[in-house]
Amino acid sequence: MARMLPLFINVDGEVVNTVTTSESAAAAINRDSNGIGGCQIVGCFAALQSTGGKVTVRVYDDSDKTREKYSSEFDFTSVTQTSENLSAPIPFMDTPYWTAQGDANANGKICALIFYVQAISVF
Repeated sequence: MARMLPLFINVDGEVVNTVTTSESAAAAINRDSNGIGGCQIVGCFAALQSTGGKVTVRVYDDSDKTREKYSSEFDFTSVTQTSENLSAPIPFMDTPYWTAQGDANANGKICALIFYVQAISVF
């Protein structure tokens, strides 16, 4: 019988230099500046430069944003840092790509993201 072990991947922190009200271009979730595959997203940490606004983070299965597999709106009304843990992980066989989009109150602020990522392993 196969067993799953929660092996976390230390991924690079991602920074949106300036959040805009338009969805950003897709960027790869990386480890040591290289894409990752054979992983599952289990959550995300987000930090905004200052309070006020909401940022929507999306994760797609490719750089063309073909299939959106994760989307979450982070509310920074009264905090500058927040996170989300998923009840069920989202698997990716190839490198996942993320985007960010702010509302009018988050527009122009810097946002930092760290994805919680596990390796897919079976033995």
